Amino acid sequence: MASVVTLRSALLIAFSLAAVAAAKDPAPAPISRSAQVLGNPDTDRAFHLDQLTPFSRSKSTFDSKTARSDTFYFQQKYSPKTYDARAFETKGWWAGNFKFSTNTAATKGKYEIPNAGKTTGTKSAPVKDARESGKTMATRDLPDGSRPYLGKEAQKMKTPLDPDNLPKITNEMRELKTVEDVKALLNKN
Repeated sequence: MASVVTLRSALLIAFSLAAVAAAKDPAPAPISRSAQVLGNPDTDRAFHLDQLTPFSRSKSTFDSKTARSDTFYFQQKYSPKTYDARAFETKGWWAGNFKFSTNTAATKGKYEIPNAGKTTGTKSAPVKDARESGKTMATRDLPDGSRPYLGKEAQKMKTPLDPDNLPKITNEMRELKTVEDVKALLNKN
């Protein structure tokens, strides 16, 4: 029995030492996704431009073939039903076209409005003059009001009007339909 216990304790110690030794091993470095997909690329390979011809690439160097693939079968597991919309129909309401028989309103006798047909008289009041209407106030000339106008129209104001070609001042309204009509109106005299 003692040999069985020592054997069991020796096995337990051996397994625990193996677990500790496995735990001390450093974890391997993570592999990048490109290395997983592409593998390890050959960094010594090079593309030589002398392989190209003046019209793109040489057929002897690059040979491309079409890819073969099996047919693709897709089974629709859910088939939606179509939605048909109908016109909305309303029913008539039973009181929608309800008509009442009524009597005319009583406007005579005790229901009559007193003096409804009478017109009221109006008075006219005489117009009075305001108290300030006869007063006058002293005024003076604007200082520097006699200096000549020097604006952009000053030269036009100095030229006299030709008595044979006086501008016509009318109140007639014309319909302006085009841009030329507006220009002609603005450029008169």
